[in-house]
Amino acid sequence: MKTRRINLPREVVAYPIVEPTEQFLEVLPMITGEFETFARGRGNDLYLIREYMPDDSARHVDWKATARTGALKVREFSREDERKLRVVFDNPTPGVLLPAVYEQAVRLAASLGWHFHHEDVEVSFVAPGLEPTEDVFSFLRYLALVEPQEATPIFSRLRASDDYNLIVTARAAAELPAPLAARSYVISLAAPGKTPPAPSPISS
Repeated sequence: MKTRRINLPREVVAYPIVEPTEQFLEVLPMITGEFETFARGRGNDLYLIREYMPDDSARHVDWKATARTGALKVREFSREDERKLRVVFDNPTPGVLLPAVYEQAVRLAASLGWHFHHEDVEVSFVAPGLEPTEDVFSFLRYLALVEPQEATPIFSRLRASDDYNLIVTARAAAELPAPLAARSYVISLAAPGKTPPAPSPISS
C-alpha cells in the first residue's frame, strides 16, 4: 500500500445562528399581524363583513354595518394571489452601527428569513451585493460573509412588486419612499451609542 498526502483546500462558511432570540420573539407577532392584514386586504372583491378583531386595521371598518348592528364590523376582501414576502437587509455603511448592533441585525435578518422560508409564504431575499433570490441558503451565505460597506441605498433599486416587505435597516423610516413604506414592516436599528429603538410597523 502506498499513500501520499495531498493538500485539498476547503471553504467552510458558518451561517448566522437562526435560533429565536429575544428580539426575534418580540417582533415576530407584530410582523405576522401586519403581513396577515396586508394579505387579507389586498384584493378588490368583498369577501365578507365580520366582527372587528383587535389586529384589524381601522381603514377596513364598515361604518354602515357598524351603525346598523351597533357593533364594530370590518370588510374583508378576497385575496388575489398567494402571500408574497420580500425580506430586505439594507446593509449600512461603515461606522453607522456599533459592531454588536450590526451582528444583532444580521442574526435577526437570518432568523426571520429562515422562519418565513418554512411558512406558507412565497419569500424572496434582497440585499446590496446580492442578486434577488428565493434561495434561503444564498441569503444565509450572504449574511455569513457580509460587512458594512458603502452602497447605493437598496430602496432605490427595489423592483416594483406586490410583495409585502420586511426591511431591516439603519435608516430612519421617513427615508423610505411612501409607496414602499405603505407595504412594509420596518425594523429600524440604532446609531452608535444609542439604545436600539423598539421596532415599529409602517402601514398604509
